[in-house]
Amino acid sequence: MGELGSVGAWLDEAGLGRYAAAFAEVGESAFRGLLMQDYGRFGVTSMEDKQTLFRLIKRINTATRAAAASDAKASAASEMNKQVAAGLEADCHAAAESIEQFASVNGFGRNMGKGKPVADGFLSGDAGLLDLDGDDGNLLSPSNNFLEEDALDSVSPNPEPEFLGPPSSRPQHLPPSGPPAAVAHASVAAHAPAVPQVDPNPPKIRVVVRKRPLNRREVERADEDIVDVLGGDFMQVNETKTKVDLTKYLERHPFSFDDTLDEYVTNDQVYRCTVQPLVPTLFRGGKATCFAYGQTGSGKTYTMSPLPMRAGRELLGALVGRHAEAGLELWVSNFEIYGGKLYDLLNARKKLETREDGKKQVCIVGLKEHAVEEASVIEQLIEHGAGARSVGSTGANEDSSRSHSIVQFALKKKLMSGNYKLVGKLSFIDLAGSERGADTYDNDRQTRLEGA
Repeated sequence: MGELGSVGAWLDEAGLGRYAAAFAEVGESAFRGLLMQDYGRFGVTSMEDKQTLFRLIKRINTATRAAAASDAKASAASEMNKQVAAGLEADCHAAAESIEQFASVNGFGRNMGKGKPVADGFLSGDAGLLDLDGDDGNLLSPSNNFLEEDALDSVSPNPEPEFLGPPSSRPQHLPPSGPPAAVAHASVAAHAPAVPQVDPNPPKIRVVVRKRPLNRREVERADEDIVDVLGGDFMQVNETKTKVDLTKYLERHPFSFDDTLDEYVTNDQVYRCTVQPLVPTLFRGGKATCFAYGQTGSGKTYTMSPLPMRAGRELLGALVGRHAEAGLELWVSNFEIYGGKLYDLLNARKKLETREDGKKQVCIVGLKEHAVEEASVIEQLIEHGAGARSVGSTGANEDSSRSHSIVQFALKKKLMSGNYKLVGKLSFIDLAGSERGADTYDNDRQTRLEGA
C-alpha cells in the first residue's frame, strides 16, 4: 500500500475517514509531523475530531519509534553474532594448523601411511574444529607438552557458554577444556555488571512535566483536580465552560511533552527520568543543565532539592568506579541571583561579579568552589546554601523562593602544572516563583521583578 493509501487507512481506522480526501496529497512522513494548529488547513475544526486526530498521530509515531528501535537492536545482535562466529572460526583454524604442524614434526604423517590407527575426526575439515574426545589419548600425555602449549593456546578454561549464532552454525565438537577464547570472552561480557546505556545522540532539550497534587487549601475549598496524566508523554487539562444557554460542558486540552509524571511518583523516580541520563555527559566533556520553572507553590523547590544530592552521590561513585583511573576531581559551588545581583551562598553571601573572557564565555569572578570526596560533605554544602537563600512570603506561597539558586558540579582534571582543566559541568537551577496578578492579593512591583 502506498503512502496515500496508508494515511487514508489510518484515518478510516480512527473514524476520521471523511477527511481522507483532504489528506490525499499528504504523505506518511508529513502526516506524522502535523501539529494541532495545522489541522484546520485540512478541514478538521471540531475539538473532538482534533483530539481524535492528535491521538492517532501520537499512536503512529510511538509505533514507528518502537519499530525502529527493535530493528536497530536486531541489527546490532546480528552483527555481534557474526563477529563471534568469525572469531570462533579463526581460533579453530589456528588450532587445526598447530595440530598439523605437530603431526608433521613428530612423524604422525609417516605413521598414518604405515597403517597406524588415527582417530576419526582428529583432523576433520568439516567444521574446522578439533575433536579431542575421539582421540586415543596419547597426544595428551605429559611427554607431549608441545601440543598442550601450542594447540591449546586459544582454548579457555571457562565453562562453555551458550553460542550466540544460529543453530545451523553451532559447533558439533568442542574441546572438553572449554570453547575458543572468542566465545569465552563473549560469555564474560554477557555476565559482567550492566553499564548504563548512553544515548550517542541525546536530545538537546527535554521537557518533563510533574503534576502537583491538591494542597490543603485547595482540598478545603473543594477544588476539582482538572489535570489528567494519561501515561507516557501525554497530559490533559479539563476546563469547565458554560454555553450560551448556561449549560456547562467540559473542554479537554491535550498537551504532549517528552515525559509526564503524575502526583504519585517519588523523587527518586524523578531523578532517574530527568537527571540520571545527564550524568554520563560530564565524563564525555559536556555541560548539562537541569532547571525547574513554574508558578509559586507549584513544587519547584520540592522537586529540585533532592536532585543535586542524588547526582553528587552518582558522580562520586563513578569517580571511584569505572572512571577511577581518569584522575578527575569533583568540585561544588552554589550561588544565587537576586535582584540582578549575584551572591555566593557558600561564602557568607559574598557579592560576585560577572565578566566575559576572551572566548566570549561568561565567567563568575570570586565564586568559591569546594573539592569534595564524600557524599556527606556535598549534603552539608547543599543544606548550607539552601539556608542562605533569599525567601519571602507572597499571597500564593508563605515560603516562596525569591531568587534563582544555581548549584554546580564541576569535574576537573589536575594538570602537571598544578592548574585544573574543566572536563564537564552539571548545573541545577531552581528558578524563583512567578505569580499572575489573579493568583495573589498582595502582588507588588518587587514581587513581579523577583519572578522568573
